[in-house]
Amino acid sequence: MRSSAAQRQRIAGTTGLGLLQTAANLLGYTFLNRSPTISPGGQTTTADGNVTANLNAKSHNGFALTYDVKQTPDFGTVTIDQTTGQYVYTPGPALTMHQPFDSFSVTVDNGSSARLRGALGFAQKILHQLSQLFGLAQADSAEVTVTVKLGAPSVLAAAAQRTQSAVARIDTETGHGTGVVVSPGGQVLTAFHVVSERSDVTVVVAGRRYTASLAGYDRGHDVAVLQLLDSDALDSVTLASSPAQPGQWVTTLGNADGTDQPLSRGIGTIVAVDQSDTFDHPDGGYPITQTGLILTTIPRNPGDSGGPLVDASASLVGIVTSADFDDDTGAPKPRSFSVPAAIALTVINAVNQQTAAQGIHVGAQARFGAALGVAPAGTIVTEVSAGSAADIIGLQPGDTITSIDGEAIRSPLTVLTVLDNHSPGNVIDVEWTDASGRARHQKAQLG
Repeated sequence: MRSSAAQRQRIAGTTGLGLLQTAANLLGYTFLNRSPTISPGGQTTTADGNVTANLNAKSHNGFALTYDVKQTPDFGTVTIDQTTGQYVYTPGPALTMHQPFDSFSVTVDNGSSARLRGALGFAQKILHQLSQLFGLAQADSAEVTVTVKLGAPSVLAAAAQRTQSAVARIDTETGHGTGVVVSPGGQVLTAFHVVSERSDVTVVVAGRRYTASLAGYDRGHDVAVLQLLDSDALDSVTLASSPAQPGQWVTTLGNADGTDQPLSRGIGTIVAVDQSDTFDHPDGGYPITQTGLILTTIPRNPGDSGGPLVDASASLVGIVTSADFDDDTGAPKPRSFSVPAAIALTVINAVNQQTAAQGIHVGAQARFGAALGVAPAGTIVTEVSAGSAADIIGLQPGDTITSIDGEAIRSPLTVLTVLDNHSPGNVIDVEWTDASGRARHQKAQLG
């Protein structure tokens, strides 16, 4: 009876006591084998939302164990080290907070290293089977079903991972912000204040840079729709089909650290819906109030504005619009606001239908080029952009705008509302009082 070279190498690899031990192990496996025992270790969640653990199986016949996935999970994927039993489970898009469990089965075998080949192997197999038949030996393998329970961080980390390729990093001449792609053709949602009065807007999606144009906006709700030029087949998010609910877990991504840095991420819960937030307008310092907002426990930083707020299924719940900061340290508080996806959808629909609606402007923004503040008798000009419509007609810081197109100006918001009814190239009639008290009157062509 001859043995193969591999078999000779396995048996001849040791001498003396080692050879006797190998022979004893082979005899023990053939006639008295004991199945491996499995004691799975505790599961650990990694930073990217995966779950990992070791099956901690033990061989009782002196031979090495091998591990193989027998039944794959229903909602994710799993890989396993076939020699160590360390597995990594990756949640899939179907796994949500409503179904935070998944399972798979693994076969652990302590016979693959003990089985001989060729004629010896055939004889060993017959004797081994007879030993099992008479109850002397046990099966070579054992099977274990692993149940994976994902907490909110795991599920939401997976949702953020799926959303990442649709996040838009927005750069303007004055700073940066965030947006999210909502159609494969390059339609992007963001916060209006990120792109308001900006003439040079570029967007990076999945590492590629695009030029963007403003397709429409709702100033009152701080929502804007951008259109990326020369874009096609982009990854996009789906808007949530049901309203946000208090207690719901959510996550958000942002561009706080800049386009060349990793996206910022936050996980938290929705505290309340239909909330109001009053803050200073970024271009003028005067107070404005937003309504209908989602309040969450997620801290956000400048640059995160316009970023997606998504649920456990990676559906878009809202668009980040503002956040609270510590007055002393400037650090972000666990308190931020988002515009509901339903409101954002009304702007998308108006843009797609090319039909302006209440508070929604379709098309590019008409730029006047003056930063404004509150004055007792109208609206004071605090800054004028060089070469702008305001600059061309002679407006200067300290002047007070009293009327536009015959409408009395009582606040900076009145100016913005009037301008939102116009498009670039339109001519408006402006009346103001200069710093010396002299009344002025000019026509201005909007940029």
